[in-house]
Amino acid sequence: MNAPLITSFCTTGGCAGKIGPDVLETMLSPMRQFPSVSQLLVGLMDQDDAAVYAHNGTEGLIFSADFIPPLLDDPTAYGEIAAAHAINDIYARGGHRSCA
Repeated sequence: MNAPLITSFCTTGGCAGKIGPDVLETMLSPMRQFPSVSQLLVGLMDQDDAAVYAHNGTEGLIFSADFIPPLLDDPTAYGEIAAAHAINDIYARGGHRSCA
């Protein structure tokens, strides 16, 4: 039996997979019950798909939570594209790899 193509589960592509801020607000509203953390510089309060957590006075941790619909049916290539997309979001926030 052949596995279904991963693109068969998707009705949108590219930026068409994005959701509006109103939908994001509805989806994330249950998380607003948790107390705010002063080290959180970017997060739910910004309706952003990234979070920036202050680690110390000069460094922070950047997290990205993205969804992109399948662009092709090769799961390895799709994973590579998704990883590159997430890394690009972190780079756009000013992130870079740092080895102490």
